Amino acid sequence: MFSQVKYDSNGRFGIGTTSPENLLHLKASDPIMLFESLTEHDNTIRLCEGTTWLGAFLSYDGGVNKLIFGTHISSSTSTSDDKNVLSISRSTGQIELNPISTSYDFQSFVTKAPNYETQCYNVKLGTSNNFWVDGDGDVWHSGLHTISDASLKENVIDLTSSIDILAQLRPVQYNFVKGAFGERVDTTLSRDGEIRFGLIAQEVEKILPEIVSSRGDSLKAISYLELIPFLIDAIQSQQNEIVALKNRITEAIQDDELKNALVSSFDNPYNEPLQPTLSQNVPNPFNENTIIKYSIPSINSTAMINVYNLQGKQLKSYKISHFGEGEIIIPAAELDPGIFIYNLIVDGSEIESLRMVLTD
Repeated sequence: MFSQVKYDSNGRFGIGTTSPENLLHLKASDPIMLFESLTEHDNTIRLCEGTTWLGAFLSYDGGVNKLIFGTHISSSTSTSDDKNVLSISRSTGQIELNPISTSYDFQSFVTKAPNYETQCYNVKLGTSNNFWVDGDGDVWHSGLHTISDASLKENVIDLTSSIDILAQLRPVQYNFVKGAFGERVDTTLSRDGEIRFGLIAQEVEKILPEIVSSRGDSLKAISYLELIPFLIDAIQSQQNEIVALKNRITEAIQDDELKNALVSSFDNPYNEPLQPTLSQNVPNPFNENTIIKYSIPSINSTAMINVYNLQGKQLKSYKISHFGEGEIIIPAAELDPGIFIYNLIVDGSEIESLRMVLTD
């Protein structure tokens, strides 16, 4: 093949062409430039300002087998001022990014998307998308695993009082402030008005400061994954309470002595055809409110409905000031979950005694 080399009067050097158009012009069907070093297998191309090394460089370091893209931050001609920004391993293809700035808001790796549905960063296995980040900040992945091996942990303590802790948190619905994450280029895909659900970081910080972090610009974030152990402990605690309550109810139904205690015998002093009556509370069991109806033909002095626990301790007393039919409403919030006995007393005599059950 006939080779052509040309150096013209304008200082332009051409290889493979007699009409160079730039200072260095290579022309061939498959042009290749070869830089061969005789020492340490290193080669460097520098892009400098003026006569100094201030600028950037492309280098191959044979000692560590890496292709390096970097900058030279001073006007000196010392390689000690070379800063490795990006390197690619020759043997593994691994890419390393080494930002120079230490500023908290420095963006070490930026991908600018043309719209909010573009996959700015994508990890593929074959043709499968396994992890990607959209231009709107949404992260999509096929699985998330957090290292939690026992060998990495110490001072392990069981959580307690999770129900009380979670009860202090305030779940909210909200919208992000318009432009909170910068001005949007494509307003047709704006998500500023979308309804979101979550917690307020400043409120959570007062209760669980360990799961709240702050950036250098004072913006706060919540590690929602850290709430999962509290949720599990709360569910387990509630389940244990439910099982214990069910067992108490079952034992109460099967215990003949307790059944006899729940429904007391009495001598009714009323001989009239119409006598005082006490009805079973509805609903029973209950977990919100329950209604107890009664009928009192006449009252000489006093009438009341009293509520006791199974140990016989009086918990509530409702005074009845008029005769005839009536009812009282007992809110669940006034009692703790359990089994209770209530009775109707008219003029100092017990008319009837029944039981009711409050569930959690």
